[in-house]
This record gives sequence, structure tokens and C-alpha cells, in this order.
Amino acid sequence: MIISKAAMPLENLPQLKCRGEVIEYVSEFKYLGILFDPTLTFNRHFDYVCRKVSSAVGCLMLLKRFINLRVFKCLVNSFIISHIDYGLTVWGSVSASHVKILQSKINNILGAFFYPQLINKYQRLSKIAHKCENEYYRSFHINYLELHETCNLLTVQERIQYFYLILAFKSTQTNSIPEVKEHFKFGQSSRNRILILPSHKTKFYEKSPIYMSMTTWNTLCSEAKEAGLSLSKFTRIINQWLISNRLEEFVST
Repeated sequence: MIISKAAMPLENLPQLKCRGEVIEYVSEFKYLGILFDPTLTFNRHFDYVCRKVSSAVGCLMLLKRFINLRVFKCLVNSFIISHIDYGLTVWGSVSASHVKILQSKINNILGAFFYPQLINKYQRLSKIAHKCENEYYRSFHINYLELHETCNLLTVQERIQYFYLILAFKSTQTNSIPEVKEHFKFGQSSRNRILILPSHKTKFYEKSPIYMSMTTWNTLCSEAKEAGLSLSKFTRIINQWLISNRLEEFVST
């Protein structure tokens, strides 16, 4: 695989040989469960995750009438959230529209579980409106943030921020990732503990896990940036911080 910022035509790709044998060119490669593409957009891995999540949502749609809330939360975390969380630090730089697609799938199963009669009625009306080309049809409103809180779930965007913050914490507070630690350097102010963003010339670098984790860390509350915090305490603080930001955005809108 030849990695570049823009897709290269097949006729322009050089032929590589090793001991006289031509090395096969591939446009997709799975490494440790993550699908890499030549432009590192991770769109193909996103499509893979979408298929997994859609399949799990379809199965839960059939089971939702026969399970209680505790079992439902366990199944959502095991068969939906686990697919999204895996490698999210690597491929979480996908576009906002991609994040919205994943979020809509989670919202669908939450709405179907808590409001089955409303969802079924909406689906029937939606089919009728689509068939009649009714452009004025509007769906009913469900507060999905409340449903996330009931299920103790973070939204997809919040999960991306969560894992970026975990990467920043491990790179600054511990030595668990020595290859990455050298990139994380604090400014002169020991009170604010702001990370120095490395100089760069392209937008491509801004989507890297290191840069994204740095920018997310710099927006974090001062309580979470204190030196000497344990990982468990840090995760509790950032969970509260993410939820408080969610409530502020909800009130403002």
C-alpha cells in the first residue's frame, strides 16, 4: 500500500519487488482490526463499523420487547458501543457527517426501546408520507440526550473526545506510550498545563490522533489537568466534564 494525501491512479503506481518477486499492491489492509486505506481517511473502516452497528441494531429491534432496561444496556454496550470504541482514537477523525450517521443508529435503537409505540407509528406515517411525496411531514421530537443519560451512555462525539483525552493523559502522566510521550510538551505555565501544539503545514496533520488529543486536552477543565491524578479519577472527572458540556449545549439550543 502506498499512502498519500490524494488517491493515486493505478497506472502511476511504481512496481515494487523483493528478491525478484513483485509485491502485490492493495488498496485496503486490516491491521489489528483497523482497516487502513491509501489516504488514511478511514472511510472504509467507518463503513465496516456501520455494517456491524446496523446488524446489531437490527437484532436488538427484534429483542427489545422481551428484555428489561438492565439487559438492554448490557446488550447495547456489548454489541454496539464496543464496535464504535475499538480503535476510535485512530479513526475518530472522520467527518462530522459520518459521526452523525453512527449517532442516528444509536438514537434509533434507544427511541425504539423507550418509545416503541411512537417509533412504530412514526415509521408507518413516514412510509405513507414518502409514498405520497408529502414534503411537509415532520417527525416527532424525542430528547435522545435524556435517553443517553438513562442508559449511562456518551454520544459518539463525546466518546471520541473521551478517548483522545485518555491518550493525552497516558502520554503526559504516565510512560505507558514512550513513542508518543515525547510529542506532548507543556507550556511554561505550570498552572494551566496547556500542551504546546507542534508546528505543521497541512490540514492532514490536524486529523492525527496526537494533534486531536492535544487540542482536546487544552479545552479540558483545570481540575482534570492536575498532576498526580490516577486514571480512574481522571476518567470520572472527564465524564462529568463531558456531560456538563452536553447539558450546557442543550440549554443554549
